[in-house]
Amino acid sequence: MRDQQVSHIVVFFACVAPAACSEPEGTDVPDYARSVAPLLEQHCVGCHSAGMVAPFALETYADARDFGPALVAAVQARTMPPWNPDNSGTCQSYSNARWMTDEEIATLAAWVDAGMPEGEPRGPLVAPAAEPLALTVELGMTEPYTPAGTPEHPMDDYRCFVVPGFAAPTFVTGYQLSPGQLAQVHHVIGYAVADPATEASLAERDAAAPGPGFPCFGGLADDVLGVFGWAPGSLGERYPAGVGVEVPAAGSLVLEVHYNLAAGTRPDLTRVAFEVAPQVEWPVLLFAYDDLALRLDPGLAAAKHEHSFRFTDFGLDEPMLAFGVAPHMHTRGRTQRLVAERPDGASTCLMDVPRWDFHWQDVGLYTEPVPLGPDDLLRTTCTYDTRGDQAPIAWGEDTDDEMCLSTLLVARANGRPWAELLE
Repeated sequence: MRDQQVSHIVVFFACVAPAACSEPEGTDVPDYARSVAPLLEQHCVGCHSAGMVAPFALETYADARDFGPALVAAVQARTMPPWNPDNSGTCQSYSNARWMTDEEIATLAAWVDAGMPEGEPRGPLVAPAAEPLALTVELGMTEPYTPAGTPEHPMDDYRCFVVPGFAAPTFVTGYQLSPGQLAQVHHVIGYAVADPATEASLAERDAAAPGPGFPCFGGLADDVLGVFGWAPGSLGERYPAGVGVEVPAAGSLVLEVHYNLAAGTRPDLTRVAFEVAPQVEWPVLLFAYDDLALRLDPGLAAAKHEHSFRFTDFGLDEPMLAFGVAPHMHTRGRTQRLVAERPDGASTCLMDVPRWDFHWQDVGLYTEPVPLGPDDLLRTTCTYDTRGDQAPIAWGEDTDDEMCLSTLLVARANGRPWAELLE
């Protein structure tokens, strides 16, 4: 890909850790108490409960009965639970996927078809409690911000806040978010800023915008390092055992906050606490790449863009392990696929996104790390719906631009820190 311009922008998207819940044995007709409530509790009420970001609750039998047919339609279309990469096993599987199995979806459909019987009465549902984290560092917003929509995006506000960062090199193994307004905060992404020029550029954007922070719909195009990502359904996450995101001493941290305004526009003060370690078995870096030459023709139902790279293009000539992956496009995006093409002609699918949703962006953590060679060709293919456009669309971070960005959570196969290579 010598003829392409490649920018490796490091991005991280948050993750929520679900667990499977299956239909009880010995029943022909599922009822709410035995069959449906456990599924809703595991997959839904983390967001669909009072005071959270979802537009309605699913905490009681009455809630489930009222929304039963719509619930089945959403899970059958796999628009809910919200999760972009396919987790069927045909192209990787993810330990943190918000994903219902075919059997679970069939249970919900059978319950609706049977007239939504209640079974034994039971109390309101409660989402599973997250495993406690050993939190030692707290960072975040220092001044409240009241979100506001725009004529183009009346129900959404993307705002970036520059806050004090890590004082020393750190391995982040987990984090816990404290949103000031749970009903408004849709997702948060944290970036470390270690480059003085980038820090100065972000400070200028912050100073030029009225009020705290600055608008950043579409993400940051500056040279930043992804640290964490959070989406509704969990307030805290831990990376896989032995894995820590390697963060150099950073002058600043940037919090990219997406506000959904369906629940109002109240002042928010969001903060995040971190679990850190002095050393980890697998120091990971979020390595992202995109093609700055992206250009899409207008008027197409499936405009296609493809680009590829090898780690050797960036001077990395040793084996690596991928622990996770994250896609990124903007609002025209429809599908995205990442494949590793091996020098021997074999290939490994690393990510398949059959239905892209810009508003639900996460990193998928592989159930098993995937070996990558320095000469593997990593090919990303994206499709877009450009039927609403009259002119070609270029790469960029603005609302009306597009991206075809893939991010890998990568460790060196020898377990050595990345700082040895990045200094």
